[in-house]
Amino acid sequence: MMESNIFEIVKKEKKNITYINLQTINKLFCKYFFKYIVDIKNNFEEINNYTFRNNITKISNMLFNIFWIIFLVSFNIHITIFFVERASLLFIEYIKLSIEKNDESENLINQSIIFTYDKTIGDTSLEKIIEENKKQEDINQVKYRKILKIRDNTYIFVKILDNILIKNYSDIEKYKKNNKCIINNLFHIYQNNNTEKIDKYLFFKINKILNDYTTEKGLFLIRIVIEIIYEIADIENIGFFLNILDNTLEYYESNNLFDNISFGTKDIHNKKIYNEIKENIYRFIN
Repeated sequence: MMESNIFEIVKKEKKNITYINLQTINKLFCKYFFKYIVDIKNNFEEINNYTFRNNITKISNMLFNIFWIIFLVSFNIHITIFFVERASLLFIEYIKLSIEKNDESENLINQSIIFTYDKTIGDTSLEKIIEENKKQEDINQVKYRKILKIRDNTYIFVKILDNILIKNYSDIEKYKKNNKCIINNLFHIYQNNNTEKIDKYLFFKINKILNDYTTEKGLFLIRIVIEIIYEIADIENIGFFLNILDNTLEYYESNNLFDNISFGTKDIHNKKIYNEIKENIYRFIN
């Protein structure tokens, strides 16, 4: 069982949803999630980096769930960050103590996650909290739906990190240069569009790009995808637009049009290839 007083503490610190700044929540989630998952990675460098690489999805999902359960109970970003930090420390400490005791079973990561959940959110499910809040008359449901969209776009951010953090530190530095643009554009895409189809497309497309290409080229293509969706997605037939985007990128790849170009993303809007792709998509959808 989780510590019995945790949710009592959280509920006492509950804030009025009306006064939540949506962009601030998006920014702080990304900032502190990145910080604590890197802290965990750094600790595994001293223990067993292979284990971290093989379990990055489990570990990141744990932090994601703890953040959103605490936040959706309290709508208090400060207490949420406190418990996410606490979770990361508990997780690391359990791993280290187990190794010191020569308890390095195949289930060590799973055991550490269960221990961390028990000490923070217990067996509370994110879906249960989401549905309970939808029935609460004292919660501004319009604002609540916008917050749930942040949950969705931050999940895409987490999946990008899952692919980046298993690589070396130079790749992480390359990602950092793109982080601000990626998280800001994802936020605006999800807030301003019906994102069911966009969400599925981004999840599979981003994972495929990062699996198929170098980090440098992958980030370049992700920036193109996200920037173009941000600029064009406000159209009636979003499925048709996404198919055109996908087909256009495949055409450029199969015809080697991404070869011998710079994958720098600093001034991506001024890149000839970016503007060509965007213009070709406009031509098809108009």
